[in-house]
Amino acid sequence: MPRPENIAKLIDLGIITKNIIAMEGPLTYELELAIMNNYKIECLVTKDSGNIEKIKAALEKGIKILILKRDNIQYKNVYNDINEIIRVVNNAKSGGDIQEKL
Repeated sequence: MPRPENIAKLIDLGIITKNIIAMEGPLTYELELAIMNNYKIECLVTKDSGNIEKIKAALEKGIKILILKRDNIQYKNVYNDINEIIRVVNNAKSGGDIQEKL
């Protein structure tokens, strides 16, 4: 995400602004490929977001890829069913606790 504090960190590391591309995705394969062609990208540094369009474009171009893996966080409350979410939210709205999923 192109947050100002992230851009500032890159600048502090000595990366000049014309070499920083910060766009909020997901972007299409065609746009990713166009960016790589236009800027003559040699190395892609990206987070493990699940969007594979930039990875596919980088592989096609023979660009080196560095993927930053997210921490594996075990959340206390994880729901995969909308009805379960609605039940928990309604329970919390009426003063109940959010139930821990077992």
